[in-house]
Amino acid sequence: MIDTIDECQNANTCEGLLAMKKTNLCQKYRVTYDEALNNIIKNVTDKGLASKSLKHETVVCTAMILYIFSLEKKTNEKMLILDKKFNDIADVLWNVRCNSGWGVYIEKADEINCSIANTFWALRALNEYQISTSTDYKAMV
Repeated sequence: MIDTIDECQNANTCEGLLAMKKTNLCQKYRVTYDEALNNIIKNVTDKGLASKSLKHETVVCTAMILYIFSLEKKTNEKMLILDKKFNDIADVLWNVRCNSGWGVYIEKADEINCSIANTFWALRALNEYQISTSTDYKAMV
């Protein structure tokens, strides 16, 4: 059985891009990788990246694209023009945390709605940004 959808999902695209980047398949399938990367970057707002099914920027989608961008800018100078935008998004992500971590959406969550999975992704991505040098970040990890 093959599952098909009419519209690419941001989370799935990010997962695929990360898999390709981490296994270096991005080199073998450069055209496909670049096309997917450029398409996903077009979906990024000033708050982050939305889950298309939830129709709202989410911590996991935003963290994945932040992490992808951090990897990409190390080898792709064309990405540097987006550096300020992604640094600003990293700040937004950091500022919506609560004492227990992050909830689903890019907004402050009640403690009970925080998730270890969302928090892992947020911290993983933010580890690549300037915020990771702050005392507050170090205290959280």
